[in-house]
Amino acid sequence: MKRKLLLLLISGLFFVQTGNTQNFECQVDTVYEYFYVTGTNVTLPFRRTINQYNSESILTNRYLQNWDNGSNTYVNQTWNTYTYDANGNLAVHLILNWVGNSWVNNFRITRTYNSDNLVLESLSQSWDSPSNDWINSGRSFSVYDQQGNQTQLLVQSWVSSTWVNNQVNDYEFDAQGNQTSRTIKSWSTSISNWENQERYFWTYNANQMESEFLIQEWNAGTSMWINDSKTDKVYDANNLLTLEQYSNWNQGNSSWEQSGKSDFTYTSAGKVEEQVTQTWISASSTWQNQSKQTYEYSPLDVLIARNQFSNWNVSTEVYDYGTRMEYRCSLIDVSDVESYVLTGDVALFPNPVIQGDWFNVQSAKSTAYTVRDILGKIHMQGNLQEGNNALETHTLVSGVYFLLAGNKTIKFIIQ
Repeated sequence: MKRKLLLLLISGLFFVQTGNTQNFECQVDTVYEYFYVTGTNVTLPFRRTINQYNSESILTNRYLQNWDNGSNTYVNQTWNTYTYDANGNLAVHLILNWVGNSWVNNFRITRTYNSDNLVLESLSQSWDSPSNDWINSGRSFSVYDQQGNQTQLLVQSWVSSTWVNNQVNDYEFDAQGNQTSRTIKSWSTSISNWENQERYFWTYNANQMESEFLIQEWNAGTSMWINDSKTDKVYDANNLLTLEQYSNWNQGNSSWEQSGKSDFTYTSAGKVEEQVTQTWISASSTWQNQSKQTYEYSPLDVLIARNQFSNWNVSTEVYDYGTRMEYRCSLIDVSDVESYVLTGDVALFPNPVIQGDWFNVQSAKSTAYTVRDILGKIHMQGNLQEGNNALETHTLVSGVYFLLAGNKTIKFIIQ
């Protein structure tokens, strides 16, 4: 893949453009994190993340460093290494900690895949210094249907040198491939069988957008499922999420009571610009701020900063706690993949993508899109422009996701 550098200097927003910017993807090199001084716009350094890539722009190393006020420098904290199999799947994720003046093994995750490059087994191990060896910690097994939907996840723990059942998750999907339910059961050693714990339900509107998310808890005394909480979602004409309404179930009068809400606003390009979450105060019948997230983009619609505020102070009417993340990235020329897009088609690359990196969606026309996880929850949404669109994964954890654009669904993996 050809590399043409476009350096984004977040502080000062300095850009060096080369050619048609629609043909570039953002490769996050460094993420800087800051604390806000309460009630001000002053930021203090907290941590930074440094990413390293191979010649194919695949993440191979990630370093986390904390800011040390005493020396006014960043000091090592954690080192993540990523090793891939012949198909480009993340095979080994190794985590080391900085101890004294050297890196020491801490945790390791090893994954195996089926012929469709879907995770079959994941093994977690912790480093044992006295024995100088890896010790089993946990493992999970995944089962998929013919469409590649994960229908079951079995989780086991390593106890007294043997594997013991811990939890099982069962998933259901509708004809459109939307996740409709998830049932979680925990293993009971007293009866040597699975016991219900909780379950989730998803409902969708005519546009296949998630309209309701419902949580129920299992009541062992009555052997019945009891409502717990739910989220209702509202969209605008462009299928952009504008409102989430949160409710809790009142067991006493068997009714839903509102508990909070989140309002979303977007840029002209359909990228989320602000999310404000408020709590409902029933005693005064008023809304009270709880948290806020704001997003900043470059003229190329690349995410360059994210602010998160919480702990609303009623007396001072400001958030007592705030953090800021700034992204330095290099834009990589991806013009050589434009041939992937056919008339009326959509393509996504790279796949898999490392969490925290950017992925690209090539679209033959402007269209709305959503990104959902295997549970059906919507994590991203907006509008694709004709040509190349760079999307970030900083809000996504490792797992399987689905990009829905137009009438096409593409499964991709965050590693």
